[in-house]
This record gives sequence, C-alpha cells and structure tokens, in this order.
Amino acid sequence: MLRLAALSLRLAFAAGLAAFGQAAHSPPGGVQPFVVTEPKAVQAAEALFQDVQALAKVVTPCVSTGKGTPIECACRYPTQLSQVQRSARELQSRFPDWQSKVVNWTEPVSKQSRAISLEAVLRQSSLRCPTR
Repeated sequence: MLRLAALSLRLAFAAGLAAFGQAAHSPPGGVQPFVVTEPKAVQAAEALFQDVQALAKVVTPCVSTGKGTPIECACRYPTQLSQVQRSARELQSRFPDWQSKVVNWTEPVSKQSRAISLEAVLRQSSLRCPTR
C-alpha cells in the first residue's frame, strides 16, 4: 500500500501536476512559478493537464491491482500515452519558454489553480514500450 501511495505521489509530481486547489507556491528546487493568463495559453496548458489526467485515470488502477509497473501499465494504453506525448510536443513547439518552468494558471470554469511542468511530462511520457 505504501508503494502505491509513493507511486501515486511520484506520478503526480513527475507529471508536474498540482491540482490540489492551489498552485504550487513554493515549487521544488527554487523554481519560480510562471503564471499564464492569456486565454490561448491557458487553454493549451489545460488541454495537456487533462490528457495527463486521462492517462493517470487508467494507469493508476492498473498499477494498484498489480497488473504491472507504471511503465507497463502506461504502455497498455497507447492511445492515451500517445495523446500526452502529442500534446506535450505541441505545447513545447508553441511555447518553448515553458520548457524548464512550472507553468501555473487558473482553470477558467472551476477557478482552481493548476500547475504543470512541461519538462517533466515530456520526460515521463517518453517511454520505450515493448512491441507486442
């Protein structure tokens, strides 16, 4: 159970997510928050956030039921994994200055503060899945 909790925490942190109602006010390593407010930038960040959430929604139960490691489970869902990869690369192309920053924004409907690390998402989603 502790392993699962550590895994969930690692997945959430590694994906750069801070969806606990408040953005990360003191990001790790002294990284200063980078706040985006321009509607198209907020929409782009939110799209990646939602794609990561969709992948986590299928990977977490897979891992928690012992069906595989996080990598094995992520590889079982190539559609969701590919979507995260595509969204992250698109964001990297559109907003290259986000690469090494924790990007913060307010979700327009719920007004929740969110944060994501593009660099972490790119790193975590660059899996070498075995061919089937």
